[in-house]
Amino acid sequence: PDQTCRPPPERGRRCSCDGVAGGMPGRSMALYAVAVSGRLLRLVLALVALSLGVVASGDTPDGLPPAVVVHGRRGRNSNINGMYIRDFTFQGRVGPCYKRGGSTGSQAIYLYFEGEWRMGPSPEQGSVWAFASSYTASPLLIDAPWEVWDGQRVVQDPSLQVSDTSVVPPVLFLSFGEGVPLELRQAQGMLLQQPGLWDGRPYYRHRAFQDLYLLCSVAEGHWRLGPLPLAGSSAPSGRSPSAMGALLFARSAATLPQEIAETWMVPGLGPGGAD
Repeated sequence: PDQTCRPPPERGRRCSCDGVAGGMPGRSMALYAVAVSGRLLRLVLALVALSLGVVASGDTPDGLPPAVVVHGRRGRNSNINGMYIRDFTFQGRVGPCYKRGGSTGSQAIYLYFEGEWRMGPSPEQGSVWAFASSYTASPLLIDAPWEVWDGQRVVQDPSLQVSDTSVVPPVLFLSFGEGVPLELRQAQGMLLQQPGLWDGRPYYRHRAFQDLYLLCSVAEGHWRLGPLPLAGSSAPSGRSPSAMGALLFARSAATLPQEIAETWMVPGLGPGGAD
């Protein structure tokens, strides 16, 4: 989220602020198609219905899930998307609290209950980027729409939701439509979810090409298919830094790859870094 915010008038009030588990086996197959750089190319991510024996983690002793998935936000403040892990740092000062996991070098984001469910940089700071006026004890049972600062005002976002970790696919299948360059066609195949998170989201490794990963790089501002991003690497003159090293990228901050609605692009030398 952008770092511009105004302080709340009092503790506990809202402010306008700019801003890990596998899936459950036995799910039916779902297909997701997007255009690549405006051409009649398709990137299809298929959730493979395989009985992999992957079981989501059980509830904690108080009956709350150890991890949840915040997803569906697009546009301003979409960085609240991600996997959130149960956090006890503020125990006794606020209600149930979760911290977005797997993010290094970026500002912490919390999902917590304090009279209502909120998301923001700290339960004690008072700044709130999103809230839901729900009094339920579990984030999975929130029964009110989320309201998010959109850069000008607070608006309802019916797409933003909190789900259990069964929405995370353990396996993806990558395939393309007609007219795809040979280099990309060779990248078709199965991608497997990796342990842990990358920038707060699940990430995947190609089964055949061990140096290819599908992940969301918050620093670069998009999902990418390619080698793991190298910290501090710089792009050559004329090459988009955001596309450096990637075979494909999509300017999306979605939590889950099957929710990427933005166009997939091939890196190039043009001003937008794609052709």
